[in-house]
Amino acid sequence: MPQTLSLSGSQKSDQPAVRPSPDDPRWQLARRIAASKSFEKSSFLISFLLYVCEQELCGRGQELNEHQIGVKALGRPATYNPGEDNIVRNYARLLRKRLEEYFKTEGKDETLRIDIPRGHYVPVFYSTESAHDVPLPSSLLSSALDTALAKKTTFEAQATNSSTELPVQSSRSADQSKPDSVDASKAHVGPPDRPEEIAAHQKSGLVSVVAPKPLSAAPAPSGHPGRRWLSLASLLAVLNIALFGILLYGIVWMRSSRTQTPSVSVSPVATVSVLPWSAIFSSPNPTHLIASDPDINEIQILTSSSISVSDYANHIYIPAQKTLTREVREICLKLLQGHRAALVDTQVAAEVAALAQSSSRKIEVQGARSLQFSNLKTDDNFIFLGSPRSDPWVSVFDEQLDFRFVIDNAGFESIRNVHPRPNEQSEYVPNGGGGATGQSFAIIAFIRNPDQNGQILLLAGANAEGTQSAGKLITDLSRLLMELRKCGISTSGPLEHFELLLHVKMMASSASEYDVVACHKLPEATAH
Repeated sequence: MPQTLSLSGSQKSDQPAVRPSPDDPRWQLARRIAASKSFEKSSFLISFLLYVCEQELCGRGQELNEHQIGVKALGRPATYNPGEDNIVRNYARLLRKRLEEYFKTEGKDETLRIDIPRGHYVPVFYSTESAHDVPLPSSLLSSALDTALAKKTTFEAQATNSSTELPVQSSRSADQSKPDSVDASKAHVGPPDRPEEIAAHQKSGLVSVVAPKPLSAAPAPSGHPGRRWLSLASLLAVLNIALFGILLYGIVWMRSSRTQTPSVSVSPVATVSVLPWSAIFSSPNPTHLIASDPDINEIQILTSSSISVSDYANHIYIPAQKTLTREVREICLKLLQGHRAALVDTQVAAEVAALAQSSSRKIEVQGARSLQFSNLKTDDNFIFLGSPRSDPWVSVFDEQLDFRFVIDNAGFESIRNVHPRPNEQSEYVPNGGGGATGQSFAIIAFIRNPDQNGQILLLAGANAEGTQSAGKLITDLSRLLMELRKCGISTSGPLEHFELLLHVKMMASSASEYDVVACHKLPEATAH
């Protein structure tokens, strides 16, 4: 029999009840939203919203986790296992969409807002008039993204012209609802300065990556948490713009660069002498980098299903629509309205574009959803980013691979070794998901396009950290050359195709280091 939940979303407890103050405007807002038309037909969404808001406003936000929400807010038993039941993640997505809907309709005049950033369950309260006057959860301020920005960014962003209207989306933590991604559906980028850039931008299919429109906010006092939050938002905005700029620069090959000293540390001679780049960049045919599709990954998680490459190619993106609830169908349709680029993809694409630039070549970038089977029936070269879960096109090449992705009933990916060599495992299973310390795996596969003369390069991880590590190794020419030599692959001999299996160590949802645990040279008959 289902458990009866209180309106606050928490179950009865022997501990003294601690409730938010009825006069707290943040709690009043949460109650108004719970009573709105957007929420009136879903008691679970009301319970979820009020529970997480109550916990944060009572100083217990840092204790929120998937299991706790499932038990306390959604009526799951104490034995509930989030790895087998993704109800919390599903309702977290629904909740974010309903909040967005509320603030576009009934709550459009609200000056105080609630947001639950992807990657977390802790609600964030902020004002559209003054972003520094509402306390922010400390658990978000200590996220892995803070560290990454502090280490990798040297920009001095100003809150007056770079701050975002929404809080920073951090790396995945307790919520595994989606890979880190940059939402570009509402982004705008000014026109490139040069005619060559304009033409390339129109043809490349790039998603413009910048922050949402600026927020007009009064400056916060020095040392105030709100100022730190705005600084992070500003830094992320500048970082996104910088990533797009780097990517565009690498893709657009300006003729003037021929007479200039290359700005990258790798010489053209070094670049073309290492596989797979020696084969790809020496080809007279174009090279296409196919970015993954975070929205398709999201839909498969939301619907607890898998999308085949056949359905994906035929634009059937929502499986078994008639069996889905109206809420889930609406979310899926909204996901398909925009085009987003995974943050890890922009980083890898920028590194690949820099190698192409140093070899006087260019890379044409496009999203997986825009590819067609007919595109593969050419002698062009293709670089695919992401696993079959986020890019179904990768599964087209399964029969040529020794290391293949498999998906369990809970939707988690592992890598199966169909031709294990001595001292190799038959299956490699990631652990430590959801921001924990653990391990993951990734593959680098260099194969020939079946029945064609073009080359295929797959950079695929069981998660974002895996794909990122594969991208790092394939663009680190000195280390790549060392690993290929260990495998007995010569850069001066005949063309050879291969697979590398990477073991990735993760710390707080970030790849701390990686190493190659297996290398398979592929027989030419298999490669064909």
